[in-house]
Amino acid sequence: MFNISKYAIPNTETEFSRIVEAGTDLAKIAMNSRYSENNSQIINLGTKYNVATDINYAKANKEYNEDLYKYCLKTSPIRDIGLDVNNKADVVQMFNDDSFLKKFFAVQTAILNTINSDNEVEEAIALANVSNVTMGDSAAFEIESKSLFKVQDHSYDNNVSDEQKMFKSSIYVTPRLKAAKISMDVQQAAMLNYDFGKQIAKIAMSFRTQMYNDIIDIIYTVANVSATPFYKASFAKLTYVEVVDQLKATNSAGVKAYGTRLAFVNMSDDITSGFTTQDEVNRTGFIANLYATPYALIDQAVDSTTSSYTTQVPNNRILLLSDTGDKPVKLVREDAMRVLVSDGTQSSIYKKTYTLIDSWKAALATQAHYGIIVVG
Repeated sequence: MFNISKYAIPNTETEFSRIVEAGTDLAKIAMNSRYSENNSQIINLGTKYNVATDINYAKANKEYNEDLYKYCLKTSPIRDIGLDVNNKADVVQMFNDDSFLKKFFAVQTAILNTINSDNEVEEAIALANVSNVTMGDSAAFEIESKSLFKVQDHSYDNNVSDEQKMFKSSIYVTPRLKAAKISMDVQQAAMLNYDFGKQIAKIAMSFRTQMYNDIIDIIYTVANVSATPFYKASFAKLTYVEVVDQLKATNSAGVKAYGTRLAFVNMSDDITSGFTTQDEVNRTGFIANLYATPYALIDQAVDSTTSSYTTQVPNNRILLLSDTGDKPVKLVREDAMRVLVSDGTQSSIYKKTYTLIDSWKAALATQAHYGIIVVG
């Protein structure tokens, strides 16, 4: 058995929760091996999970297959007809039972919910505040004018001529449904070697990548800041320092530059002064601390749904963000994923197709001003 006893706390944990925890460990190991900082295959949006790594993954996965099927069978009406999880034909028959499938996918979605709640996208945390709501709910964010009252020269026989208007407004963000259609090979499942850890890790990263892309699309949109003094269509050292100083004064906080590695390389190409600077560019690819403004690299993401692997984060823009808890983007998501199961078609009777549904919305809602500098 896959260490079921390891998760058992007598009289408090159900068998369902123990099955979910065991599957979550498998998924976390797969996340660490495929999508962590040092092993990312597509995108570096995962961080290391605290999970044991000294187990035989293949052996643990096979045992988990068996335990999962036994659990789903035990709660199904077909449990009394003598089906055996070690018999391939019997496993195929199990996957044709609606009750078995409901419990099976309940476990999978519970694992995905645990993975999502256990770890946020580090890159997204720098750019967005993430809020969870229950199904059908919205989140409200209050925006208020930062303008101070204008103090003028005055005398008792003159009226004050300039009235400074103040305003306060609420922005409501309501999650929208997001879905991914996924297929599962029942014949492989019948072999008791279906890699649930890898499958769940891939699903989690698919949703996580899209969530990151939604945040990037908003914060890098020039139109959101083009009418403010914090947008510059080209890089020049004087205007760069000026924008940084304006943001510091406006937000009462320090400012940090964010961008991809190529964006910082593009900005550094505009600066040629001294052998020390040139040596730093040769060593790191860019100038790290430019005009007393620290930097933070934003990892590039790619669209892996096409063969072109198009980059998602603009390489010609530098973000200037204040070190405040109020991030420019607010991402509001529902606190649970759901699943819809479809029957296999006649041409693929051994395939189960299911749709995983999550729900979130990214929106611009902030009290903190931010800037965009176009480089390169």
